[in-house]
Amino acid sequence: MRFAALGMLLSTVLLTGCSSNLPRVLNPGSATQALDLSPSPVELTNDTPVSSFTAQNDIPGVSYTPSADPSCQTSAGGIYVAGAGQAQVDVAGAPLMFAVYAAGTPPATCTITVRSSAGDAATVDVTYEVMLVQTVGEQSDAITMAVSPGVNPSATKITKLTQTISLAATGFSGTMTASVSGCPSTGSGIQVSPAQLSGGSGTFVVVAFGQGNLSFSCNAVITDSANNSVTVPITVEIGALNKFTVTQSGKLQFACAGTTVPKHCQTIQTITMQETGATSFAIADKPSLIHTCANSFNGPLKMVTTPAGAPMNSVPGPAATVAFDGLLPTAVLGCSRIVVTDGRSPEQTVNVPVDSSLAAAPPPAISTASAPACKGNDPLVAVPGAPHGMYVWNPNAFPKYLTPLANDVIGIDHTLCGASLVISWADLEPTKGNFNWQFVADEAKPYTDKGLTVNLLFSDSTEGPTNNITPAWVTDPVSAGGDGAPTVTCAGQPTIPVFFNQIFESDWEAFIVAVTHEYSFNNSALAPSVGYLRFATAGGAEALPPTGYNDGGACQALWAAQGMTYPVWKQHEINIVNTMGAQSTDKQMIVSLPGLSGGPNKPGTNTTDVYDMSNAVAAVAASQHIGFSFENLGLKPVSPPAPCNPAANIIDLHWCQAYHTYAGVVPLNMQPITATSNHNDATFDIADLLPYALDNNIQVFELYPDEWIQADSPEFSGFLGQAAHYKAALNNASLVLGVSP
Repeated sequence: MRFAALGMLLSTVLLTGCSSNLPRVLNPGSATQALDLSPSPVELTNDTPVSSFTAQNDIPGVSYTPSADPSCQTSAGGIYVAGAGQAQVDVAGAPLMFAVYAAGTPPATCTITVRSSAGDAATVDVTYEVMLVQTVGEQSDAITMAVSPGVNPSATKITKLTQTISLAATGFSGTMTASVSGCPSTGSGIQVSPAQLSGGSGTFVVVAFGQGNLSFSCNAVITDSANNSVTVPITVEIGALNKFTVTQSGKLQFACAGTTVPKHCQTIQTITMQETGATSFAIADKPSLIHTCANSFNGPLKMVTTPAGAPMNSVPGPAATVAFDGLLPTAVLGCSRIVVTDGRSPEQTVNVPVDSSLAAAPPPAISTASAPACKGNDPLVAVPGAPHGMYVWNPNAFPKYLTPLANDVIGIDHTLCGASLVISWADLEPTKGNFNWQFVADEAKPYTDKGLTVNLLFSDSTEGPTNNITPAWVTDPVSAGGDGAPTVTCAGQPTIPVFFNQIFESDWEAFIVAVTHEYSFNNSALAPSVGYLRFATAGGAEALPPTGYNDGGACQALWAAQGMTYPVWKQHEINIVNTMGAQSTDKQMIVSLPGLSGGPNKPGTNTTDVYDMSNAVAAVAASQHIGFSFENLGLKPVSPPAPCNPAANIIDLHWCQAYHTYAGVVPLNMQPITATSNHNDATFDIADLLPYALDNNIQVFELYPDEWIQADSPEFSGFLGQAAHYKAALNNASLVLGVSP
């Protein structure tokens, strides 16, 4: 699988130790069906150090005992299977899930064996891959040495089999030994790994194991060479699983239509997924998965319930029969499986074997790849009825490109759906209550004259060196005829309004009301050409916090004096979103997701939850059908692309969890951090950037003018000598996102 974060550098260790994607069955006996272990291989990474496999069973009363090969553990770390050496009795019709997890620096490959009381056994391969050079993972709960019984101040709860608890032990003497006490006598409990650590400090990993509904309490105990010990109470509350089955006839094989890439491909066989109680099924696309076809396609691979049906990200349960459908951007497939999931917690996944060779001829039902229209319904994006397409971002801010855009791109390159115009508050409402609507119409004219769409992005304050965005009447003193909204001026920085002040909020909310009315329901001549509306919740047309708010010095003190805190900032963001949601409009609303330091820790850890602010605002926005945007895609190069990792807890991916949670619920938007031609790393490639966004279900692209200039303009095409490369990348993305007439 391919790493998910363009925000970080990629460093992978390619693993070749797996000889098969299917479990090996050893000495099959009468209960062979009970040893259907899936998925295999089990893939762990430094960002996803715990995963699971299940034993599907139709035979009651058979017990299963897992074990890890000796090669799974070294002095530097290990790979473990929860409940190793413990016999677990299965219940007919319910899967038995085994958690596999890594601690320390584990080996790259190893094998887990499960043996049954019926005398048969099967194995699954496990791989461990280092995927990040820089990561912010979940920190351990710190414990310190204490003389027995030494109880940790608070109990820790495990609520799913794929959850781990890390205990960082310090202040001990000599060798530390891990043990458990007070657990159920058979069939379930907790496991602490590794069994021993030397040096008086280190990190232990706690997991639970068992079958069916688990509800018990017991203790993890750390003891050292001097008989000092500490006891950590652990409670376990895990619900039962239902059996998740996938049936198919042989390996799936894709067939494709067309002679040029990307080709429209679809499997010529189907699978049937079934699980009692499951509300939906989807294709698993975790960053840790390898050899999967999930992201071999231009945008996420999707499912269809009929050969000519609309591609879908998920299908409803408790049973579904589907084929797989997508646009293949390469001449060969190069993958060997699709992983499907029930999407529950804990998540069950099953491997679907795929023939990596393409079928010789496509069935008639597969049509040649053709792009949908920029306007109207697009079945290839996550929210088909919402705005979609590629738009040139803020073109009027790049004067040198206006002539080649007009001569070579607008109305000529059909991958351009229109423009996303950034409109400053001061230009549109220079005096209170008086709006210069003609200014916006003039900005939009080059695009509307060609029948293209314009999206309007409204900025309330600067993100640059001077604040010429906020109208003077907002912050001028009342004595001078202004509204008197307070401001902060830090050394070397522009004067910034206090966004969360009631005066500023009220003025900006009144602006939102007036602008939304103007561009809704054909209330103005420009309204029919408007695609979506985006209003700032802080700096720029975005959600940028003021520079220096957290510098630990004079600037931070000035903002603190105005009352800035994390909760106050979050409430301001939500206030603006609620105002947007309260408007009566036929236009899609979009809001930038904010990121801010100083938030709460992740539950049960000492690590800041970098997703807290974005998730909170996203939840409020999604409940009112407001889409999301972010503006920092592409801080670092990545190749090949893949979905972002919602578990990475990286500030550059502050948007990732929300985009994962609300894909298919509201339209997702992105803007790159810069043009690909401007990036200081030659491997920052438009052919990776656009598929990366597609793989994250993003359907609105706001791209810099450079991308089209390099593809289309003779004046600039020699800048990188890659005009054909840029044009191909744009054309490929348009097959998902749409084209203009």
